[in-house]
Amino acid sequence: LIGLCGAELVGPKSVGASEGFLGWIAYLGAANAGIPLSIIVKNYGWSAYFTTLLAACGIALLLLSPMVNLKSAVQREQAKLKAT
Repeated sequence: LIGLCGAELVGPKSVGASEGFLGWIAYLGAANAGIPLSIIVKNYGWSAYFTTLLAACGIALLLLSPMVNLKSAVQREQAKLKAT
């Protein structure tokens, strides 16, 4: 869904750059997720693993919450046309 947000919120000329940047961040996150989570399972058990995943989801929701009322590029263009 992050890729969709990135495509919707930027203008048509910068979609490629936005998708490339978000893809790079996603690949880094996926590549680095395995080792810390395996250490958590090994040292603290599966309940700590699921608690960690729930906490990560909560943090992601908090970080994405400022984007709730943002308008897409199309909505901004329509608002400009109505204003003129």
